[in-house]
Amino acid sequence: MIDNCIADTKRNSGLTLTIAFYYGGRAEIVDAIKSMIRDKVHHNNVDEELVEKYLYTTDLPDPDLVIRTAGEMRISNFLLWQSAYTEYYSLQHYGLILMKKKLRLP
Repeated sequence: MIDNCIADTKRNSGLTLTIAFYYGGRAEIVDAIKSMIRDKVHHNNVDEELVEKYLYTTDLPDPDLVIRTAGEMRISNFLLWQSAYTEYYSLQHYGLILMKKKLRLP
């Protein structure tokens, strides 16, 4: 699947496709805090911009859209910090093949 995504998007320039495996938003925030403590960041220097630099997704834009399959309408511990202004779209279908057909992707 990953190889197909890379091949299908290698000439694209306007969007970023992010797929997260074994990811948890709470763990990401805890890891960011631990890293700031390890780096001896003074609490007066902590702001949103600094926290974002310690997140796993520091080099990625915040998502504009998250597509959920199987009719789910919850965040599910996914990109908790980054999805503050994200739109969610829920598909009633299960699995990537059905999602691909629903979205009419090649």
